[in-house]
Amino acid sequence: MMDETNRQELIRDFRQHVNTLYHSVREWLDSPNLSAKAGSVHLNEEAVGRYEVPLLSILAHGRQIAELRPVGLSIVGARGRVDLVGTFDSIPLLYLLQGGGAITSTVSAGEKVLDRSSRPLFHGVQRSGWYWIEDKKVGVARLLDRSLFQEVLARVSDYEWR
Repeated sequence: MMDETNRQELIRDFRQHVNTLYHSVREWLDSPNLSAKAGSVHLNEEAVGRYEVPLLSILAHGRQIAELRPVGLSIVGARGRVDLVGTFDSIPLLYLLQGGGAITSTVSAGEKVLDRSSRPLFHGVQRSGWYWIEDKKVGVARLLDRSLFQEVLARVSDYEWR
């Protein structure tokens, strides 16, 4: 477990990123038939312990069609994950830093470095924000915006935008 100051800072940053996502989602629910309802969930991660974070239910005509459910902040290659969970599917959304991170590998024999290579984890990460990984094999990331959110919400819930 990390020291308390770092722990609190990580949790605060994750909550801030989640709240920013939820603020955007509320703006993107531009149909009179859609609304959002706030809640919270407790997460318990090995790296940071137990903490509370907000979740957001999405309703159509007062009936829940999906939920933005935080998974955690200790995610390989990301600064957090929230799943968009609907009746038909679940799609992970990742908070990625500009550049998308990289995997670096080093081959050495004793003190001598024989080979060092690096490759990006995700492609298309021009700025920090919430992303949907469109192609997991290649790591193609798409920044979440109104249009993409409506697309993934329809995919998980079968809700039709009019």
